[in-house]
Amino acid sequence: PDGNLYIASFLGREIIVMNKQNGTIIKRIGADVGVKSPDDLTFGPDSSLYWTDNLTGEVGRMTPQGVVTKQYVAPGVNPITFSDDGRLFVALDFTGDGLYELDPNLINAPRGLIVATPSNPLPLYFLNGFDFGADGRLYGPSFAASMVISVDVGQPNGPTSSDPWNDGTIKVVAAGFTVPAAAKFSPAGVLHVLDQTGEIFKVDIATGAKTLFVTLQEGLDNLAFDASGNLYVSNADFGWIIEVQPGGQTRIVSKGGMINPGGLAMLNGQDDLYVADLFRLRECNGLNGQDVGDDKGHL
Repeated sequence: PDGNLYIASFLGREIIVMNKQNGTIIKRIGADVGVKSPDDLTFGPDSSLYWTDNLTGEVGRMTPQGVVTKQYVAPGVNPITFSDDGRLFVALDFTGDGLYELDPNLINAPRGLIVATPSNPLPLYFLNGFDFGADGRLYGPSFAASMVISVDVGQPNGPTSSDPWNDGTIKVVAAGFTVPAAAKFSPAGVLHVLDQTGEIFKVDIATGAKTLFVTLQEGLDNLAFDASGNLYVSNADFGWIIEVQPGGQTRIVSKGGMINPGGLAMLNGQDDLYVADLFRLRECNGLNGQDVGDDKGHL
């Protein structure tokens, strides 16, 4: 609501408030107010900030007055968004699976809409960063199924679906992605889908047709639009933020860098420094620190 860019830094254990024009970090919202492992965030109708703490399974809320409340949902709580009529939804990824509706005040117990069972442990194949369409359905990538789906969330306090792929609760919107990680509608109502390959597609939700919008560096994680239709994209492997204008022109907002450097190895004297950076094995010039190359790790 303030026009700034809010970024969930999972490894940094903080939410970063950034000036979208020049990348200046305005504020860091961290562990002192209960932010523990933020993976996604959204704003509510009253401008409260909501986030998901993936590792602890909690959802947090910070009101405009700074009052923080939290609620436990389930391990792996990840994407979060509001419907146009003010209902709050989260899904589970990687250490859980399923779709839940929450009380926006985080008081009433979470209600499972699609819940994993021992016989069906992956009912959504990890529904990730999602958004509501004008038709009232929830659109998002099925991360492990390489497709984009839409979900009928039903009415408040409606029944739980035990067979979502066959009873009409889930519809396949588009397939043929590699690792789709997030989907958001532009202000004009066009669905944009981000693939970790570095590609961003525009998807016709009526036909499923995909049009390549822009290709960036692989490792893409999430995206958000401002009111003018400019798209902001985050990269989880390299830590940068890029703006993509409606015409496809790109601009670096924050250049990023190493995200979680660990082990080091030096070869050939001081010439080649190798750094284990969680998702990437980076090679640097040991004398001046310049990047020489990198190799992708596969989880």
